[in-house]
Amino acid sequence: MIPRRLVSMFCILSITAWLILVATTGISAATAFTVIPKLMPVIPEFQAYDSAQHGRLLAGLTVEPIFRLTDLAQWVLAPASLLLVLVLNALINPPVLLRWISMIAIVIAIAIVVCRWTIIDPPMNRHLDAYREAARTGHLETAVAQLQSFNAWHRIAEPLWGSTGLVLLIGLASVGASIPADRRDFE
Repeated sequence: MIPRRLVSMFCILSITAWLILVATTGISAATAFTVIPKLMPVIPEFQAYDSAQHGRLLAGLTVEPIFRLTDLAQWVLAPASLLLVLVLNALINPPVLLRWISMIAIVIAIAIVVCRWTIIDPPMNRHLDAYREAARTGHLETAVAQLQSFNAWHRIAEPLWGSTGLVLLIGLASVGASIPADRRDFE
C-alpha cells in the first residue's frame, strides 16, 4: 500500500511548485519590464530600431528563457499534479466537495495551459519573432505592426497566466483541506 503521507506530500509539493513557477514567471516579467527600460540600454544588434525601445526589447529577451523553462516544467508538473490528486483522493477519501474542487481545479489549470500552448502562444511567438527581426533589420513599419499584433495576443495570454495561478491556488487549498487533521486518521 502507498503511504498516504508520502502521496499527500508529493501532491502538495507538485501543485506548489507549479504555482510558484507561474507566479515567479509573472513577477520576473513585471520586474524586468519595469526596471530594464529605465536603465535605457542600447543593444548594438538593434541599432536600426528606436533606441528608446531597446529597454523593452532587452526585457523581453531577458524573460523569454524563464517563460520557456516554466512551460517545460509545466509539461511535467501538470500531469503529475493531476495524477497525485487522483491518487490522494482515492487514498484518503476526502469529502465529496473537496474531492471535486481539487480535481476540477487541476483540470482547469491544465486546460488553460494547453489552450495557451496550442491557440495563443504559436501566433504570439510568430509575431514576436517577426517584430524582433524587423527591429533588427530596420523595417520600422513592420516592427510596429508586428508589435501591435503581439500585444493583442499578449492581452489574452497574460490573464491566462493569472487564471492558471488562481485555480492552482484553489486546488492547493482544497487538497490541504482534504488531508485529515488528526494524524491517527491519516496513517
